[in-house]
Amino acid sequence: VSRAQRGSQKPGPAPKGGRARFRFQVRNDGLSPLHLARVYSRAEAVRVDKAPRTLKPGKGGEVEGSIDLSAVDGPAYGFVVEIITDDPLQPVAKVRVLGRTGR
Repeated sequence: VSRAQRGSQKPGPAPKGGRARFRFQVRNDGLSPLHLARVYSRAEAVRVDKAPRTLKPGKGGEVEGSIDLSAVDGPAYGFVVEIITDDPLQPVAKVRVLGRTGR
Protein backbone atom coordinates (compact mmCIF):
# COMPACT_ATOMS: atom_id res chain seq x y z
CA VAL A 1 0.00 0.00 0.00
CA SER A 2 2.14 2.92 1.24
CA ARG A 3 5.66 3.33 2.52
CA ALA A 4 7.61 5.70 4.71
CA GLN A 5 11.12 6.59 3.63
CA ARG A 6 13.95 4.64 5.22
CA GLY A 7 17.58 5.69 5.51
CA SER A 8 19.86 7.86 7.58
CA GLN A 9 20.23 11.55 8.30
CA LYS A 10 23.43 13.40 9.16
CA PRO A 11 22.86 16.77 10.86
CA GLY A 12 25.32 19.62 10.35
CA PRO A 13 27.85 20.77 12.94
CA ALA A 14 26.34 21.19 16.38
CA PRO A 15 27.14 23.61 19.19
CA LYS A 16 29.01 22.05 22.10
CA GLY A 17 26.59 20.93 24.81
CA GLY A 18 23.56 22.38 22.98
CA ARG A 19 20.98 20.73 20.76
CA ALA A 20 21.72 19.40 17.30
CA ARG A 21 18.80 19.85 14.90
CA PHE A 22 17.88 17.21 12.32
CA ARG A 23 15.29 16.83 9.60
CA PHE A 24 14.42 14.21 7.02
CA GLN A 25 11.75 13.57 4.42
CA VAL A 26 9.06 10.89 4.50
CA ARG A 27 7.14 9.98 1.37
CA ASN A 28 4.02 8.00 0.58
CA ASP A 29 4.74 5.85 -2.47
CA GLY A 30 1.43 4.02 -2.14
CA LEU A 31 -1.99 4.50 -3.69
CA SER A 32 -3.91 5.36 -0.52
CA PRO A 33 -3.34 7.87 2.32
CA LEU A 34 -0.56 6.96 4.77
CA HIS A 35 -1.30 7.76 8.42
CA LEU A 36 1.67 8.28 10.73
CA ALA A 37 0.45 7.19 14.15
CA ARG A 38 3.69 7.96 15.98
CA VAL A 39 7.15 9.34 15.20
CA TYR A 40 9.59 8.99 18.11
CA SER A 41 12.92 7.73 19.40
CA ARG A 42 13.50 5.42 22.33
CA ALA A 43 16.53 7.54 23.25
CA GLU A 44 15.85 10.19 25.89
CA ALA A 45 18.31 12.57 24.17
CA VAL A 46 16.14 12.71 21.02
CA ARG A 47 13.07 14.93 20.67
CA VAL A 48 10.81 14.91 17.60
CA ASP A 49 9.31 18.38 17.23
CA LYS A 50 7.37 18.14 13.97
CA ALA A 51 5.98 15.29 11.87
CA PRO A 52 3.13 14.99 9.39
CA ARG A 53 0.05 13.06 10.52
CA THR A 54 -1.18 12.01 7.05
CA LEU A 55 0.50 11.85 3.65
CA LYS A 56 -1.56 11.73 0.48
CA PRO A 57 -0.53 9.23 -2.21
CA GLY A 58 2.63 10.39 -3.99
CA LYS A 59 3.22 13.21 -1.49
CA GLY A 60 5.87 13.75 1.16
CA GLY A 61 6.41 15.59 4.38
CA GLU A 62 9.22 16.52 6.73
CA VAL A 63 10.14 15.25 10.18
CA GLU A 64 12.12 17.67 12.38
CA GLY A 65 13.70 17.19 15.76
CA SER A 66 16.72 17.74 17.95
CA ILE A 67 19.29 15.88 20.04
CA ASP A 68 20.43 16.98 23.50
CA LEU A 69 24.22 16.85 23.11
CA SER A 70 24.78 17.11 26.86
CA ALA A 71 23.38 13.56 27.07
CA VAL A 72 25.86 12.21 24.49
CA ASP A 73 29.17 10.69 25.61
CA GLY A 74 32.03 10.98 23.14
CA PRO A 75 32.62 12.77 19.85
CA ALA A 76 29.91 11.04 17.78
CA TYR A 77 26.35 9.77 18.11
CA GLY A 78 23.87 7.56 16.34
CA PHE A 79 20.18 7.37 17.20
CA VAL A 80 17.15 5.76 15.59
CA VAL A 81 13.86 7.56 14.92
CA GLU A 82 10.93 5.18 14.43
CA ILE A 83 7.89 5.93 12.30
CA ILE A 84 4.75 3.92 13.11
CA THR A 85 2.23 3.91 10.25
CA ASP A 86 -0.89 2.10 9.10
CA ASP A 87 0.99 0.52 6.18
CA PRO A 88 0.19 -3.22 6.41
CA LEU A 89 3.39 -4.15 4.52
CA GLN A 90 5.76 -1.95 6.53
CA PRO A 91 4.13 -0.70 9.73
CA VAL A 92 7.45 0.50 11.21
CA ALA A 93 10.14 2.45 9.34
CA LYS A 94 13.44 3.40 10.98
CA VAL A 95 15.71 6.33 10.19
CA ARG A 96 19.20 6.61 11.69
CA VAL A 97 20.35 10.05 12.81
CA LEU A 98 24.15 10.27 12.88
CA GLY A 99 26.47 13.12 13.78
CA ARG A 100 29.38 14.56 15.73
CA THR A 101 29.18 16.45 19.00
CA GLY A 102 32.01 18.88 18.26
CA ARG A 103 34.04 17.62 21.24
